[in-house]
Amino acid sequence: MPDERRDLSELLLFQAVAEEGSFTRAARKLGRAQSGISQAITSLKKRIGVPLLARTTRNVRPTEAGKHLLKSLNPALRLIEDGLTELKEARSGVAGTPTREGDPQRAPFHLTNARRSGFTTSGCVENRP
Repeated sequence: MPDERRDLSELLLFQAVAEEGSFTRAARKLGRAQSGISQAITSLKKRIGVPLLARTTRNVRPTEAGKHLLKSLNPALRLIEDGLTELKEARSGVAGTPTREGDPQRAPFHLTNARRSGFTTSGCVENRP
């Protein structure tokens, strides 16, 4: 698996464990094996060089370093999820590059927002089955 892809996967698993407070609950939520999640978190910890989670007999909680990582990770993952959602929506809607009437410059723009901003979809192709 390419490093970037593994990195993202491990970060997603870390986020799930931290939010659930349990490897078992995170594994159940994600439909993954608990041992695989534990191995991924261990790999992430080795690469970063600091513990991200503190385990007790009853739960798991982020360390200070883990809290700091989550603080920057959560908004970044939301942006990725939003981008994927927009792509899915665009797939079933209009595809193309909208331009403002009379504006020769073209700029990529989310089509829903583009229509609200006075952009047209001339030259765009309907992408509906």
